[in-house]
Amino acid sequence: MRGRPSLPLGKHGDIWTRREGKTYTAYCYYRDTDGVTRRVKASAPKAEAARIRLQERLAGRNIGGGGDITPDSTVNDLFTAWHAQLDKNMQQSTKDDYMRHSRNHILPALGQVRLREMSTGRVESFLNSKQDKPSIARICRVILTLMFGMAARLDAVEANIVRDTKAVRIKREVKAMSWPDVERFRAHIAGWAGDREDRGYVVDIADLFIATGLRPGELLGLLWTDIDFKARTLTVTGTLKTDSVNGFHRKPFPKSEAGKRTLVLPEFVWPMLARRKLAADCEKVFPGRAGVWRRPSSFHETWKAARGAEWAHVQQRDFRKAVATILARESGAEAAAGQLGHASTEVTLKHYIAKERKTQDNSAVLDRLLGRAE
Repeated sequence: MRGRPSLPLGKHGDIWTRREGKTYTAYCYYRDTDGVTRRVKASAPKAEAARIRLQERLAGRNIGGGGDITPDSTVNDLFTAWHAQLDKNMQQSTKDDYMRHSRNHILPALGQVRLREMSTGRVESFLNSKQDKPSIARICRVILTLMFGMAARLDAVEANIVRDTKAVRIKREVKAMSWPDVERFRAHIAGWAGDREDRGYVVDIADLFIATGLRPGELLGLLWTDIDFKARTLTVTGTLKTDSVNGFHRKPFPKSEAGKRTLVLPEFVWPMLARRKLAADCEKVFPGRAGVWRRPSSFHETWKAARGAEWAHVQQRDFRKAVATILARESGAEAAAGQLGHASTEVTLKHYIAKERKTQDNSAVLDRLLGRAE
């Protein structure tokens, strides 16, 4: 009687998971390049995270043996190997974005195609199929460029076929709230809150948005140790994030190196901060119930209720654009970039500063040149 057939070299069998105490462990059997089949496992706080870690471990095991990525490997194989070797210093949320877009868009369309069958035209066709959602097409192009860069280094393709595809460009005119509109919206929020203690914090958050242009995760992740009442400054030392490995947490550093900045706050917010400090019973500036971190997603629902139908178009990030635009016009783009935590003015100019349509009065010059001046 014949037994179960052996796994091919460098391949694994079905993956299963089970809970072990407070963690989950994912298991499978893997046939190493020496022909021996061994059980491989990986653990994480959540079942899906354990599966991902196991797949990363298997991919690294495969690359280290004799089962390298070849022209006969599929795009699915390439993705698994590529995702496993991503820079360990890369933010987990970025890895999650890559995983999500790959699973939702790239792999369903191209996953079973072999690398020798891929071409610039095939990638271009895939990206064109996403033209109704250019932001998705752009991140898919980024992922494919990185993946096929790895394939080229492993000699699985002759060259990076994605680099010759047409770059995905998103043309959006930056629109920023005028300062009078910011003040009217703030008055609307204050009217909605009234004297209710359970709503007053929304006005306080809006005021600090207006005073700083912080990202929502940065603002809701503020600690009282970040506020220097003597120097009249606020220092951004972290942000609230959610990812597949750590769940919802405060990351002890901001989005980028440039994001760690110290801002001098305008005088109008200090009475509010002093009032909140006096009543504080934990280290968080804007805590949720029972002193836990206030989730940005939960606050977004409160924000929608507060803005109402009249101001339904106003997003929290609109304050960043308003602050950047007013600072750029008064002090220049570099001042705006520094306030928002950008390393250069490129991103600030492209995405946050509204163009000023007003031009100087040239009528007198034209009258003189045309000989019509009185």
